[in-house]
Amino acid sequence: MLVILMSIHIIGAIIAIVIHCRDGTMKHASKYGDGFRFAKPSDIIFQDCLLWEIQLVIHTIAFVEDYINSKFLSLIHI
Repeated sequence: MLVILMSIHIIGAIIAIVIHCRDGTMKHASKYGDGFRFAKPSDIIFQDCLLWEIQLVIHTIAFVEDYINSKFLSLIHI
């Protein structure tokens, strides 16, 4: 399970790097920062992956909730 999660994390980071390099976000962050400090490209990737993983956890929790509710509704026959 841990290997699957780590591979998802690595694939997501590679995709984020490719997207941010193509649209110029990395260059803009290196040049201007985020308003408070000079952001490094690694900061952008870290924040992107962190938000992506939080969203994945939220979707997983919602899926488990729906699955449990569907099992109970099938038992009750509503």
